[in-house]
Order: sequence, then C-alpha cells, then structure tokens
Amino acid sequence: MVNKTVDFENRILDELRLKLHCRKKNNPNHFCTQKELAENLHMSLRDVRHWLPRLVTEGKLHHE
Repeated sequence: MVNKTVDFENRILDELRLKLHCRKKNNPNHFCTQKELAENLHMSLRDVRHWLPRLVTEGKLHHE
C-alpha cells in the first residue's frame, strides 16, 4: 500500500493565481468562491475550507 499525500496547498495557490480551471478566467474582477474552487479542483469543500484559512495565517495568501 502506498501512502500518497496530495499537495492541496500548491493546487489551491496555482488555481487562485492562474485560474486554470475557472469558467470566468477572462474576467479580471472575478474571484472564485470556496464552492467554485472545490468544483474546479475536484476537491471536497471540507478540504478547501481547511486549507484557505491555513494559507492566510501562514502568510502565503492575502485575504482582501
């Protein structure tokens, strides 16, 4: 059995920065909600809700 850990941190940061999977990527004023991020990244909403505040507290993501 292989212990495979998923790097959610980089997946979320890349999606927020580049909007690779977002349907509204051409709109510069659009910010994805947690639900949209979960759908775009094929993650559970629970994981997104866990990782976003963690990235903000670590200073890797700025909440505006």
